[in-house]
Amino acid sequence: MSNDPSSNPLKNPEYIIAFGIALISICALVVSIQQTRIMSEQRALMHQQAKASVWPRLIMGIGKSHDIDDRSVTDYRISVSNEGVGPAIIKNVKVLYKGEPKTNWWELFRAFEPEEGLKLYVTNSTISQSIIRQGDNLRILSLKNNLPLANLFYKHSEHISFEIVYESIYGDQWKYATGLASSFEETLELETPIKEFNPEESFEN
Repeated sequence: MSNDPSSNPLKNPEYIIAFGIALISICALVVSIQQTRIMSEQRALMHQQAKASVWPRLIMGIGKSHDIDDRSVTDYRISVSNEGVGPAIIKNVKVLYKGEPKTNWWELFRAFEPEEGLKLYVTNSTISQSIIRQGDNLRILSLKNNLPLANLFYKHSEHISFEIVYESIYGDQWKYATGLASSFEETLELETPIKEFNPEESFEN
């Protein structure tokens, strides 16, 4: 039996040094992988925090007043405000009357079957493809200067609802839905952003 230390790896300095170097390399690799994982998680967390810091939140408001004697409408207006912490980029708007989409205010008014001679003029601002900044309030319709139409609109308001698809500067999308004369209000984040919208259902005011 040979007693030559070079034949025994546990007694051979070269083997010991090589084993030590290999062990150090493995430890360094494990540490590097762990650091990469931690940095990746930190980057993902920072990205989520950055996105959360610019989340918009749309709210629709209805302003109206009535005559104290006959309760007729003396003012009617619809506004959309952004109560979030970043700009809301409006991608698509739907206005539905009895569940059917209308593409503009005048198509909606005609669905009310107004009396002949009723003038359909309004004061409005475009919401489609607009940007509502944090804290801003956009009045999209005012009927104060057309009270006959305001009263007709109010009469049919229980059948009118809105759907607004908007996104943040990071491309996250939400759909806000509400009815004009109901307590229903819902905001859903869309897992898959919508790229194309049906122009036959989109409201262009």
